[in-house]
Amino acid sequence: MGTVYQAFRQYFVALGIFLSPALFNGCQSGSSSADLASYIGAYQGTIPCADCEGIEYRIQLGEDGRYISTSLYLGKSSDPFRAEGEYKMDKQERIVLNPGMEDQQMFLADENGLWWLDQSGERISGNLSAHYRLSRRAGVNSITTESASGFGQSANSGMDQETEGSDLYIRKWEEGIVFYALGTEPFWSLDWYRDKGWVFKTADGFELKIKELSLTDDTVNGFRVYASGDKEIGFSVELTPESCQDAMSGSPFDYKVLINIKKDLALEPVQYGGCGSYSADPRLHNNWSLLSIDGHTLNVTDYPAGEPYAKLDLAAHRVYGFDGCNRFMGSLAFDLGSLKIGSLSGTLMACPDNLIGYSSSSIISDKTLEYHFGEDEHLILLYNQRELVRYNLIE
Repeated sequence: MGTVYQAFRQYFVALGIFLSPALFNGCQSGSSSADLASYIGAYQGTIPCADCEGIEYRIQLGEDGRYISTSLYLGKSSDPFRAEGEYKMDKQERIVLNPGMEDQQMFLADENGLWWLDQSGERISGNLSAHYRLSRRAGVNSITTESASGFGQSANSGMDQETEGSDLYIRKWEEGIVFYALGTEPFWSLDWYRDKGWVFKTADGFELKIKELSLTDDTVNGFRVYASGDKEIGFSVELTPESCQDAMSGSPFDYKVLINIKKDLALEPVQYGGCGSYSADPRLHNNWSLLSIDGHTLNVTDYPAGEPYAKLDLAAHRVYGFDGCNRFMGSLAFDLGSLKIGSLSGTLMACPDNLIGYSSSSIISDKTLEYHFGEDEHLILLYNQRELVRYNLIE
C-alpha cells in the first residue's frame, strides 16, 4: 500500500494539497464492527491521475476487518498494484485503511458507494470532485468476480446494488434522449434528443446543435456512422459496438464513440473520443419471473429449487438469472427499442428433469431481442418479430 500512498501523495502535492504523516496519528477506531456490516462488499471507480488517464481502483471490504485493493494506472501500466491490510471505522464514521499507520487512506460511505477522501479526511472539492467516488459493484462480492463461485451471489444478494452513474439511463430516458455519450481530454458530452436533434457540448463552453443526422453506414457488425448534411459544418458520429468504460466515472457503455467536427471545411476535423449507449426504458431494470417460453407456459411447482427468473441490471449492463436448476449471467447492451444479450455462462449442476425452464438462458443467449410491455405489465421479448419469452414483474 506504501507505493499507492506515495503515488497519490505526489498527485495531491501537484494539486497543492500537501500531505503530512502527522495528519493520521489521531485517527482511531471509535465504532464496533457492527457499524461496518452494511459496507462489506466490493467497490470500484476511476479517479483522476496527474500523469495518466486515470487510476482504476477496486477494493474489497471483508467481513473479517481486512481489505484487498488493486490500483491500475490507465495508459501507463497493464499490471495492477495489489495491496491488503486492516480497516476500521473512526469516530467521524470514516472507513480507515491501515489505521494508525503512515500510509492509511480514508473513505466516507453513502448508500451506494464510498467517497475517496483527501489525506486530512475531508471530501475533495473542485471541478473533479464528483470523480472521487467508488461505487458498490453490482452483483459482486469479491474483486475476482468472474469465477464460477460467484454465480450464486451475483444472482441474488448483489442484484440490487447500483454502480457509478446508475441513474444516468433513467435521467436520459426521462429527458427524451435516444443516445448519449461522454468523453474526456477535453470533457465533452453528446445527447440525441428524440424528435429534437443532437446537442454536442465541451467543458470550455462550446456548444453545437444539429437538427438531424443521417445514418450513412450501418453494417452487419453493428458499426454505425451518423453524419450531418450541412454544408457549413462537418459533423459525424462513429459508433463501434464494443464495451467501453468512462475513464473518470468507471460507468459501463456499449459503444466506443468517435466524433469528427469540421468547423472549417478546409481544415482537418477535430476528433473527440469517448463512450456512449442508447437509452433504455427504466422499467426493464427489475427482477422478472419467467412465465412462458415460445408460447409454452411454465408450471412453477415443477421447480422445487425455485422458479426461473431473470434480473436485468441496466446500471451495470448485466443480466443475471436462474433457470430452475442453474444460475447464469452475461452482458447486456441496448439498441433502439431492443436489448442485446451477450453469450450467457452459468453453473453446471446436473438437472433432474428436462423442464422447459432449463432452456431459459440458452434461448435468450447471444441475441438481439425487441421488447415491449403488455397491458398486464408483462415484459415480452421478441426475436424475429415472434414472442420468445414472457416475464412477470417480481414485486
